[in-house]
Amino acid sequence: METSPTERLYDAAARCSADPYWANSTRLIETATHALTDGLDSPGLRELAAASQSDRIRKLRRLLLDALDELSVPRPEASPGQHVSGTRSPAFPPTRSASKSRRARC
Repeated sequence: METSPTERLYDAAARCSADPYWANSTRLIETATHALTDGLDSPGLRELAAASQSDRIRKLRRLLLDALDELSVPRPEASPGQHVSGTRSPAFPPTRSASKSRRARC
C-alpha cells in the first residue's frame, strides 16, 4: 500500500519530533523538496525546500511545523526519546484541535 504525500510529510514530522538526531538540516530540506515534487505546496514548504543547510535547525523545524499547519496536516504528538520506526499511515491520526496540536516538539 502506497502512502500519500501528506502521510509522508507527517511521517517525517513525527520522526523529527521523536528523534532530534534524525532531524538534521539535510533531511528536513529533502523532506520539503520531496513533498513539493509530490504535489504538496505551501509557503512554509517552499521556504523550507529553499533553505540553506547552514540555517539553524530550530528555524527549519519551525518551517516544517508552519508547512504542516498551512497544509492542514496534524502535528505529531511524539515526545522526545519516543521510538518512531518507519511510521506509516496508521500513525496518521485524525485532525486534532489547534490547542493540542501546538504541543508537538519538532
